[in-house]
Amino acid sequence: MNLLKDPLRPVYFKYLSAAFGSAMITSVYSIVDMAMVGQYQGPDGTAALAVIAPIWNVIFSLGLLMGIGGSVLFSTVKGQRAAHTKDISVTGFSTFFIDIAMGILTILFNRQIMKYLGSNALAIYGPIVNVSTFVQCCAYSVGQAAQPIISINFGAKEWTRIKEILRYALYSVAGFGIFWTLLSVLVPNLYIYIFMKPTTEILQMAPSIIRCYSLSFLLLPLNIFSTYY
Repeated sequence: MNLLKDPLRPVYFKYLSAAFGSAMITSVYSIVDMAMVGQYQGPDGTAALAVIAPIWNVIFSLGLLMGIGGSVLFSTVKGQRAAHTKDISVTGFSTFFIDIAMGILTILFNRQIMKYLGSNALAIYGPIVNVSTFVQCCAYSVGQAAQPIISINFGAKEWTRIKEILRYALYSVAGFGIFWTLLSVLVPNLYIYIFMKPTTEILQMAPSIIRCYSLSFLLLPLNIFSTYY
């Protein structure tokens, strides 16, 4: 494929399909974990996993940053270390910041939910956070598909092609945002049945909580894509 000459629409969707599949695979593991725990341990198991998962993700993100920094420091010539470290840090900061912020935000949410609503509400929050991970992965795939095409055309000063690919990307994130919001509003308890064996109390509480939280899905894909752009 020639990213400077080929028609943009088929090129973009080829990149998007590959990036989407890759992003989905990375989120499957945590979703399967929570579903298995919830189905066998019930709401209490889901609530416990909702507490542990964000803490693990924040330590994991910091570990990756240290790993990247270490590989740069020890694999480059001494005089180039500072420049390489700066370049990688600047390029990766936006996505790193989002991952850290989401983990910290989830931890703070967990604390407030337990304080004011109890473990049943936290058990409901676990599935909706996993659905939010799916929404984020959709946005990651759009960013990963558009970024290389935009980058090479930016270097070539092909402004018209950049505007066209930006339009496709914005349509994509809008579509993902609308789809996940509508699904969450129309059938909120679908997530509950997937992730746990619910009690009557859980099924009564879940719809209002999920519908409220899912309104964020309208803008979440756009926010994530903007960091790639």
